[in-house]
Amino acid sequence: MKKLVIFFVMVGFLTSCLAAQQNNNMVHIEGGTFTMGSPDNEVDRESDEIQRQVTITAFWMGKYEVTQKEYQEIIGVNPSHFKGDNLPVENVTWFDAVKYCNKRSEKEGLTPVYTITERTPAIGYPITDATVTANWSANGYRLPTEAEWEYACRARTTTPFNSGNNITTDQANYNGNFPYNNNAEGQYRERTTPVGTFTANAWGLYDMHGVTSRRN
Repeated sequence: MKKLVIFFVMVGFLTSCLAAQQNNNMVHIEGGTFTMGSPDNEVDRESDEIQRQVTITAFWMGKYEVTQKEYQEIIGVNPSHFKGDNLPVENVTWFDAVKYCNKRSEKEGLTPVYTITERTPAIGYPITDATVTANWSANGYRLPTEAEWEYACRARTTTPFNSGNNITTDQANYNGNFPYNNNAEGQYRERTTPVGTFTANAWGLYDMHGVTSRRN
């Protein structure tokens, strides 16, 4: 599967356990077994896409990317370059995403999944050293695993994209000057687009494909 994912938008989508099932922005993903990875003959296949059978248990997943409004309401700041309440939050790290999950869990009265242990960095090292452990039985929000993300993105498809053997810029936001497998070129928007702009996949999840980029 081609991983045209949201690189500097929030790291993936937020998933939750059954405690969040009443949230209208969550989609129930049925469990099942699927073939993770890509066949040897798939164009632009990466070396880490070795196919294997993976079984996923049912879970709930946000139907949209986390918006800047949602992120600011929880964290109190908006780090995004492209500003807009309904635009996906970007310029966040994996640790930022984990902290968002925990704070959102606490705000909604759920048990945080992650335990974050931070240590003061040594002199000359500006980045805080931290370890993260997950309590998988907690009922709070968390990030999807790699397998869960691919399973959710595929929505039972087996093609390079959940849209088939190609994806156009009418179906996802990416640099249309570089189409997949020599297909027709498309738009290059050079900015993020509001969540839910493009058609959802078969499970009702939006924007599972696409990359955002900007010029400095």
